[in-house]
Amino acid sequence: MRNRLLQFMAGRCGPDGFNQFLSIAALICLVINLFTGSVTLYVIALALLVYSLYRMFSRNLARRYQENMAYYRLRNRITGWFKGFAERFRQRRTHRFYRCPSCRCRVRVPKGVGKIAITCPSCHREFIKKA
Repeated sequence: MRNRLLQFMAGRCGPDGFNQFLSIAALICLVINLFTGSVTLYVIALALLVYSLYRMFSRNLARRYQENMAYYRLRNRITGWFKGFAERFRQRRTHRFYRCPSCRCRVRVPKGVGKIAITCPSCHREFIKKA
C-alpha cells in the first residue's frame, strides 16, 4: 500500500507552504462558519480546500513552484515590515531613523549629536537632519 502511494505521488507537487496557508485559512473559515452559519464562508472554505488539493496533486511543478515563491515573497514582505518595526521600536531611545530623500533608503543615526550631515549608504547623497 505504501509503495502504491509513493508511486502515485511521484512527480507531483505535494504539500508546501502555500498549501499549508490555504488549509489553515479554510479551517479558520469553517470555524467562523460554525458560529455564523454563513453559506458564503462555507463555499469559500470548500474552494480553498479544493484548490489546496488540486495544488498538492498537480504535476505542473514549475507553476506550483512559482505560486509558492509568490506566496513567500508576499509573506516575507509583510513579516519583514513587522520585524523592522520591532527593531526600530527597540532602538528608539538610542537612535533616530531617517529616510533618504532621493532613494527612500532607511538610515540609522545615533541620537544626541545635534545637527549632522547624513550620507546615504546606497546612493551617497548627503542630507542634513537633527539627531
